[in-house]
Amino acid sequence: MKMGTLYQNGNKIKFNQDTPTNFIVNSSLELKVSDSDIDYQIEWVQFTSGVRQFLLATRNILTNISYLELSKQALLNGSTLVTLNSIKYKMRIMTNQEYSNFFCNEIGLTSLLVPTTKDISGTYTTADISTSDTNTLLHWWNQPQLTQTSTIVRGGVNISTSSVSTSSTVSGYRILLKFIIHLQ
Repeated sequence: MKMGTLYQNGNKIKFNQDTPTNFIVNSSLELKVSDSDIDYQIEWVQFTSGVRQFLLATRNILTNISYLELSKQALLNGSTLVTLNSIKYKMRIMTNQEYSNFFCNEIGLTSLLVPTTKDISGTYTTADISTSDTNTLLHWWNQPQLTQTSTIVRGGVNISTSSVSTSSTVSGYRILLKFIIHLQ
């Protein structure tokens, strides 16, 4: 599913690219209705965990962003509400536990892929990463991202790597939307 476009300082950010856009320090971020150019529309994986419905961006949209910047803009924990296609969502990033549950699929969600041994062990090379279904879906290879729990950075060399960092220069920003209500 594709919908919504992320803007940085009023400029739309291309979504469909291997390398995320660099975050500009102190710039404002806003998720708006879809741009007409498909390259700027965010692609999402839709899934349900328990009774909660989520949309997870299939790749990092920004890189070189700090936990502090996301916190300043209320983009960490669902304080920001957005409406896309007549549906209201809480916009945030994953917690560390959600990353384990959703990316590593530790809770066995049927709508998400189960990582292979190679995904977990990090035995891929740049030349053969295309053989990973989880990377084809979620683009995690060489794309670490921030989670909201204890400023943990997840992913990169394998799907389950984690390290503590408040301002890693390689940290990415991936949006998670939690379904709130369908507007009539």
